[in-house]
Amino acid sequence: MNPNPYETFRTRMKERRTLLNITLTEVAEALDITQPTAQRYESGEIKNIPYDKLALLAEILQCSPPYLLGWESMTDSPPDIPGDEERLLRYFRKLNVKGKKEAVRQMENLTLIPKYSNSPDN
Repeated sequence: MNPNPYETFRTRMKERRTLLNITLTEVAEALDITQPTAQRYESGEIKNIPYDKLALLAEILQCSPPYLLGWESMTDSPPDIPGDEERLLRYFRKLNVKGKKEAVRQMENLTLIPKYSNSPDN
């Protein structure tokens, strides 16, 4: 018998959120919804989450929408990441949602400065 897809979603959402130390308030702010709505997503009370919110939620929770929906599993072995990139990733994961958005913005700005970019087409 297949597991209840709503149960899978709510379990995976909560597991990822707690693993990444993200609060429901931070999820709500990032999704531009109220905290009670985020709570209803996680409890399974809301079963029809708009795709744009689902896609953004997956990004916040560092997984894919199919993973949240129970259609795929997370890979067991992490990718091989060079030391400096791994260190950046550890720092990035310590940030809250607003901090992550700002970090991405700053990294994008750095790539526009020729002396910091490997890309010849700046």
